[in-house]
Amino acid sequence: MIPAPLEYPPYTAQRLCPGLWHIQDATADHPPGTQPDGSFHSPSSVYVVETPSQVLVVDLGPPYPGQALRALVDRIAGGRAIQVAITHNHFDHIGALRQFEDCLHHLPQRDPIQTAAPSRLLTGGESIALPPYHFQVLAVPGHTRGSLAFYEPEQGWLFTGDAFGSSYVWLLFLPDAVEVYRDTLRRTLALLGEREDLLLLPGHRYQQQILPVPGIDPRSPRNPRLGLPYLRDMLTLSEQILAGTAASRPFQACGREDLAAYTYGRAEIDALLPGRPPVEL
Repeated sequence: MIPAPLEYPPYTAQRLCPGLWHIQDATADHPPGTQPDGSFHSPSSVYVVETPSQVLVVDLGPPYPGQALRALVDRIAGGRAIQVAITHNHFDHIGALRQFEDCLHHLPQRDPIQTAAPSRLLTGGESIALPPYHFQVLAVPGHTRGSLAFYEPEQGWLFTGDAFGSSYVWLLFLPDAVEVYRDTLRRTLALLGEREDLLLLPGHRYQQQILPVPGIDPRSPRNPRLGLPYLRDMLTLSEQILAGTAASRPFQACGREDLAAYTYGRAEIDALLPGRPPVEL
């Protein structure tokens, strides 16, 4: 049984299983989705992996004033050393970077990030050793050029940031994003093999709609568990988009209307219409 969440405003932390915590910038008073004033709250996911001697924090959420995230992670760490791994350089995943500048940072080399912390730049193919866990670093471009994922094969954990989406993926920031993403999916699925117990731990877990989220388009898929079937549907959908056969509807984001939401099975890809310039974030 998953224990009750721990609120530490603006965050909520919950232990998903032994050794693994999920943190998001949402609380009972400020939940994900449409708010009473009509605004939409889109929290980001932070993960904390515990070992006997240290913890690994995967992504650091959006920027907030103060030191609340560090205080919450310190509470979980209980004096153990802290390392940080970043999946990509978007603001809603590196917002608390300065709170952790005394910790070793594992960073994507192809998504430049400015930090004063001791850093290790990664391109994929490396590993992060936190015994008893050993994370394989995967290059997973598409959402961004330098996106990384962190795979723990013994546990079947795959920390993905926004690389594979959190029920749907934005492929808006590269001119050739869908083609790059298709190739990423092919490589990743070949690496994972038949790992049916795979668990994707994405960058915006609320989008899975483990509990219904008001304001998410009802046509978007609901995926309480993300695993191999989801990735397989994403590959099929990316191939359909490139072939011009994918089902779609109009989509708006980042002030742009020249976008489309494509769907197949468990998968949704929100992408540029053909020939349109990428979104600048």
